[in-house]
Amino acid sequence: MPLIHLSVDVEVGEQSVDYRCSRCGMVALAVVTGGGAGLAANGVALSKAQYDAEIGAAALSRLAPCPRCGHRSRAALFKVLAVGAVVGVATAMAAAFVVAEQFHRSDPEGRLAPAVGAGTFLATVATTTALKLRSVRRRVRLRRVIR
Repeated sequence: MPLIHLSVDVEVGEQSVDYRCSRCGMVALAVVTGGGAGLAANGVALSKAQYDAEIGAAALSRLAPCPRCGHRSRAALFKVLAVGAVVGVATAMAAAFVVAEQFHRSDPEGRLAPAVGAGTFLATVATTTALKLRSVRRRVRLRRVIR
C-alpha cells in the first residue's frame, strides 16, 4: 500500500508589487500584506507558497484606488462582483428554499420566496464587495512613486 506524505508551506508577510494606474498613469510601489499556501506530495512541490503570495498581492494591488485620481481597475472590480454573485446565488437559493418550505401553506402563490431570494442575493453581493474593498484598504499601501 503506497503512502503519500503531504506537506503544507505557508508564506505570510509583505509583498512588493509594481502599481500602475490605468487612467492617469501614476507608477508606485505597492506594499501588500498577505500570504500564500503551498502544497507538496512526497517531496514534489504541487504549488509554491511564495508564488501564491505574489499572485494574491498582485490581484489585491489592482483593486487599490489610485491616490492621484481614485480610479480602480474595472476588471478587478468585475472579478470581485462575480465572486459575490456566485456566493449570492447559492445563498439566495438556500434562503428562498427555506422560506418556501416554511411559508408554503400561508403563501400559496409562492411570492414570498422569490422576493426573499432576490433580497438575499443583493445583500450578499453588496456585503462581499464591501468586505473585499475594506480588506484592500487595510492590506495595500502605496509607498512611493517610482517614476
